[in-house]
Amino acid sequence: MPGVGGLPPPDVALVSPDTGLMDADWYDTLKGILSVGLSVSAAGATTQIDASRGGNFLILSPTNVAAPKNPSVGQVINITVRNSTGGDSTVTWDAAFKMLAWGDIPTAKTRSIQFTYTDEKVWVEISRSGDIPN
Repeated sequence: MPGVGGLPPPDVALVSPDTGLMDADWYDTLKGILSVGLSVSAAGATTQIDASRGGNFLILSPTNVAAPKNPSVGQVINITVRNSTGGDSTVTWDAAFKMLAWGDIPTAKTRSIQFTYTDEKVWVEISRSGDIPN
């Protein structure tokens, strides 16, 4: 019986009774579940996410977001964009992102958006947050 959220079921040992260390296969599984890719961009720079690094990414705006590299069909990514500038901030998205209008992010706000990668080689918006205070 599979576990919840990619974790093993409760009757599967994560730790070797001989060494007291986590089994390598489960370490890789947990690392993938918990990994956060961090993409920090200078103002006006282009940011390219490496989708193979995880599912959650933080980008500082303003920026241009290029199509992520190393995607896999069915993959879901969450991108959080933080505006720490002194005014509204613009984010320009690559044409590979299929989404509703984004709009500027107000001063000292953060907005998140979730995409899934399709076999048509595009990232389709699933959902997004409102503007949350930093």
